[in-house]
Amino acid sequence: MWAHEHWGLDDPPDIVSFAKKTQIAGFFSTAEMRPKEAYRIFNTWMGDPAKMIMLETIMKEYKANDLVQNAGITGDFLLDGLKQLSEDHGSKIGRARGQGTFCAVSVNNTRTRDAIINNLRAHGVESGGSGAYTIRLRPTMMFMPQHAAEFLAIFDKVLEETEIVGEASEWNTKDPRNIVDVDTGKQGRFHSMSELKSTMNMP
Repeated sequence: MWAHEHWGLDDPPDIVSFAKKTQIAGFFSTAEMRPKEAYRIFNTWMGDPAKMIMLETIMKEYKANDLVQNAGITGDFLLDGLKQLSEDHGSKIGRARGQGTFCAVSVNNTRTRDAIINNLRAHGVESGGSGAYTIRLRPTMMFMPQHAAEFLAIFDKVLEETEIVGEASEWNTKDPRNIVDVDTGKQGRFHSMSELKSTMNMP
């Protein structure tokens, strides 16, 4: 159920966080990572007992309807489709990746990414941008293979209709967009956004 359980780690993670979809966001950690003072990490979604009752009901639905298993099955179908679209539209998108139904692709440049998201919305699909180049998908746990097939057909159509906006990047759509030097913190050559920045949140 937890993302790190899929990664084959030799040692458990020091901190695991969970977000608002559990109704009561928070984290758990090893003793070494625990803050010395109380309430050093706190938000308005933490500490409400009623939310725990809601979460318990949600978890019962997860188990009764095999929603975690469904996310694996549907996620595999979705990711295979995204990889195929990356081959079919390789000048525009690439690096399809994901775990379960939490998937993403990278787009040639920021303005094209924004245009694709806007065109998806015009075709009835709500998706999100992440960083400067990524389209991120986070569908509901009730997202089934038939829903993924419908999305992939729409995404294919949108990619066919959407031209690259502005100057195309030299990025080959297969390699990582950004590789950080862990010793110096220096960013990779394709990391910086262009002077024509994202228009997603502009008036």
